[in-house]
Amino acid sequence: MRTNLNERGKNITFLQGTLLKMMDGEDTTRVVNSALDLVREMPPVDGTGSNRQGLMLGLIQSGKTAALTTSIALAADNQYKLFVVLTTDNNWLYAQTLQRLETDLQGIRVIGKNFEQEEMFIPLSLESTDSGLVFVLTKNSKVLSKFDALLVRLASRLNIPVALVVDDEADQASLDTQNNRRSRDPQIEKGRINDLITKIRNRFSHHTFLQVTATPQALFLQDSNEYRPEFTIILEPGKGYVGGNTFFSIIENEEEAEEEGRISSSLIRYIEQSDLDEILSSPPNRKPDHSNIPSSLRVSLATFFVGATIKYLGNQGTKVATDLVYSYLCHISERKADHDRAYVFVSAYYRFLVESLGTTALQENKQLALADLRQAYDELQSTIGADNCSSFDEVVSEFADYITSTNIQILNSDKEQDQPNYTRRYNLLIGGTKLARGVTIKNLLVTYYGRQSRTTNMDTMLQHARMYGYRQADLDATRLFVTSVVENRFRLITESEAALRRVVKTFPNQEYQTIFIGRGVNATRRTVLNPDNVGAYAAGSSYFPKRPIVDDLERMRITTEDIDQIINGLYPDNGTKDAVLISIDEIIRIIKIPLFDTSAGGLWDTERMSKALATLKDMYRNTGYLVVRRDRNLGPSRSRANNELGSVLAGGSSGGEGLIRFGRRDSLTLYMLKNKARKWLAPAPAEELHFWIPVVQFPEGRFALTFNFDE
Repeated sequence: MRTNLNERGKNITFLQGTLLKMMDGEDTTRVVNSALDLVREMPPVDGTGSNRQGLMLGLIQSGKTAALTTSIALAADNQYKLFVVLTTDNNWLYAQTLQRLETDLQGIRVIGKNFEQEEMFIPLSLESTDSGLVFVLTKNSKVLSKFDALLVRLASRLNIPVALVVDDEADQASLDTQNNRRSRDPQIEKGRINDLITKIRNRFSHHTFLQVTATPQALFLQDSNEYRPEFTIILEPGKGYVGGNTFFSIIENEEEAEEEGRISSSLIRYIEQSDLDEILSSPPNRKPDHSNIPSSLRVSLATFFVGATIKYLGNQGTKVATDLVYSYLCHISERKADHDRAYVFVSAYYRFLVESLGTTALQENKQLALADLRQAYDELQSTIGADNCSSFDEVVSEFADYITSTNIQILNSDKEQDQPNYTRRYNLLIGGTKLARGVTIKNLLVTYYGRQSRTTNMDTMLQHARMYGYRQADLDATRLFVTSVVENRFRLITESEAALRRVVKTFPNQEYQTIFIGRGVNATRRTVLNPDNVGAYAAGSSYFPKRPIVDDLERMRITTEDIDQIINGLYPDNGTKDAVLISIDEIIRIIKIPLFDTSAGGLWDTERMSKALATLKDMYRNTGYLVVRRDRNLGPSRSRANNELGSVLAGGSSGGEGLIRFGRRDSLTLYMLKNKARKWLAPAPAEELHFWIPVVQFPEGRFALTFNFDE
C-alpha cells in the first residue's frame, strides 16, 4: 500500500473547492478520504508494482461520480498521467459524465469518444510534466475498437504510462456475457465488449482497473479473474440521502426502528395486482374514463399533483424556476407496448382532471375530481404537516391554473427522446429500462412501480430504485406505490445490500464475498456467471468439513486443547444437553480453529463460512446457539473415499441421540463434536486423542447465501 501521497496538489485543491459548493466540509472530507484509500491501493507510476483491480462500492444515486472525479484528481497529483473512463452506452448519460469530468478536472485534458479528432494533442498531454489525459468512452464495440487501435498507434511512438481505467456501472456490459454458455462449450468466444475491454487493459504495462457500481453482485460472483475485485472501497452517502433503509426499514435499534418504521409506512402505498392486470391487459385503442381507471393509479396521480403543488407554493420564494419542476414515474413493465398502455390510462386521468377543473365542467365530474384531490391532500398532511401546507383551496386553485403545465413523456428505445424533459412544472414519466440505471429523475415525488417477474435479479431491481437519492427535502411529499410482492422483494434486497456492505467493511481486501438472496430473487443475471463455480449455503441446512487432518498428532493435541479451553468456558461438561446462547462473533472465532483438509470437497471452506456468518450477524442481532457433545466416536464413512466424515448430526450408534433436535431452527446453531481419533489413526496410539468437528446449521428462512468457489 502506497504512503506519503501528495494531498495538496493543484487538481485536488481545485476540486475540493468545487465539492464545497455542492456539499459541506464533512461530506467533502468523506469523498476525499475515499479517493485517498483508492490511490493508496494503486501501483506506483514507476511500473514496479503489479496490476490492481478494485471496486468503489456506492449506493444507488449516492454520488459515485464525485468520488470518481476526486480519485482521478488525486491520482493525477501523484504522477498518474493517463486515465480511461468507461461509461454506459447511453449518449445522454455519457454526455453527463463527460461534462462533469470537464468541469471538475480543469487541470487535466479531457477527451470524449471522438478522440481521433484530437489525436495530434494526445502525445503532448502524456509527455507533459504537469498535466494528464482523461479519455471518456462509451462501452460500445465500435468506440472501444477504435480506442484499442489508437493505443497500438501511440505505443509505436511513445511509452504509454501506467493507467487508471475506471469502469463506471461496471456490472453492466463489461462482464463476459458468454460465461454461462462457455461452461458447456469451452470453444465459445468471450462477449464482444468484455473482450475489447480486456484487450485495452492489456495494452498498458501496469494499470489499476477500478470498477464503480452500487450493484456488485455479478462482480463478486465472477470466477477468480480480472473482473472480480481484489479490494473494495466503500462509499458512504452524504447528508440528505434517502435509500432503502428509509423506504424498507431494517434498523436494528428499537427506538430507531420504531421511528424509521413510521417513516417507511407513511411513504409506501399499495397497488392491487388487479390494477396492474387492468392496465397490462388493456387493448391499445381503449379510452378509459374515471370509473375504470385503476384506483391505485388515480390515487398516485392525485397524490403527485397535490404534493407537487404544495411543494411549489412552499418553495417559490426560495428556488429558481428551473428547480420548481416535479416528476412522477410510472414503471410497470420493460415492454414498450405496456408503456403505451400505461400512457393511455395516465393521459385519461389527466384529461379528466383538466375537464373537471375547468370553468365549464360538469358538476358531477368536478365533485369526483375534488374528492380525489382532497383525499390526496389529507393523506399528505400526515407527513408534510398542516402548518407547512397551503390550504386545500389554495392548492386546488393553483393546480387548476397551471394544470396545463404538464408533460406526459414515454421514454424507451422506440422514442427519439432519450432523456426526460423538465420544461413544465408537472412531469409524468413512463418507461422501463431507459428510466433505470444511472438516471437521476429531477425532484421525483411519486413512483408507481409494478414491474415484477417470477424471479427477480437483485442487481436489476436495485437499479430501478430511482426514488433513492438526495431527496430528503422532498421526503414529506414522497410516495412509493408497489404491490405487496414487490415490497417484500425490495425489503429482502435492502437486507441483502446492507449485509453485503457490512461484510465488505469487515473484509475489504478479500476477493470473495457472500451474497444474501431470498426465495424468488437471483443475485444477478445468469449469462455472466459460470454455473460450475457458483454455490450457496441454504437456509435450514447444515454444513461441516469432511476430512480431518490427523497426520500430525502433536498439532492435533494442541489444537484440541485450545478448543477445549474455549468450549469449557461456554458449555461446561456438567451433563447439560440444551443449546446455550452464543454470539455469532464467537462462532466465527471457534470454527477457524479445527484442523480439516478443505480440498476434500463439499461446501465447507473456513473463510467462506466465516464471511457467510458475518453476513447474517446483524440480521440475527449477533446471536446464535451452541450445542456441544463430547466423546463422539465417529469414524470415516464407508461410502466415502479418503477418510471423510459422513453424517454427523443424525442418530445411531456413532452419532448419538440425533443432535439436530437440540438446535434452534429459527436461529444460527453451531454444533461442536469432540470426536475420538482412534478410528482415524493406524496404528492407533496408546493415548486417547480427540479432534473437534464443527457443524454450522443455518436458520430456517426464505434465503440462501451465494458465493463463487473459484478463489
